[in-house]
Amino acid sequence: MIKSINLSLFLLFFSIASAHAQTKSVSDSTSQFIQKQESATNDYLMVIEKTDESLNEALTDTDFDIGMYHLIGEIAKTKDRLKLIENSFAENQSNNVRNLQMYRKVMLELKTEVENHNKQLNIYIGSFLKIKSKILAIRKDSVLQKMASDTKLKKQFSRELADLRTKYKATDLLLAKNLNTLGLRKKEVIWQKMELSKSLQQIKERLEKSNISVFSREQSPLWNTAKSI
Repeated sequence: MIKSINLSLFLLFFSIASAHAQTKSVSDSTSQFIQKQESATNDYLMVIEKTDESLNEALTDTDFDIGMYHLIGEIAKTKDRLKLIENSFAENQSNNVRNLQMYRKVMLELKTEVENHNKQLNIYIGSFLKIKSKILAIRKDSVLQKMASDTKLKKQFSRELADLRTKYKATDLLLAKNLNTLGLRKKEVIWQKMELSKSLQQIKERLEKSNISVFSREQSPLWNTAKSI
């Protein structure tokens, strides 16, 4: 009888211990699952935060600064000066050496201006293209793509994703607009360089003719050995 009771108690304790172990195992699994979920959520939030910072920085850097507006104004002034001097040069067909040298001096000064403008433009364009690469990298980010395509994640982070989408569109539009502006100014500067090269070549040719002409007039009497009869 005593052995039967002991056996029953043993089985009872074993059952309780086994149930406790199973409960603990389920509890541990649930805890691990929750920890993984929380860790994943934190990872997503960190990606969102980093992307938001990158977009804010890109939006600020994409906007033209005072230096860019100053450069645009200087390019326009150079265009007006170049047009004025070229019109004057075209109207003045005289091969007067002093006048030609004056035109050459002014055009060389303009050439230096244009080259400086071109260097500054290249720096701005290079910077903006780097920003464009960063924006494209954000668009191709695998984590953001997963968040945008996964129904559960999209719902969980709907507000954050909407804010990122708004900033992305604003940055992309401003970047495209300002790159187009820079492209137009680059086109203008290239045209100015070509016009100056052409005009300087014309001045060079006219100076060569003028020098030959002057030299010929001055030396002609010395070469004339014919004696009149």
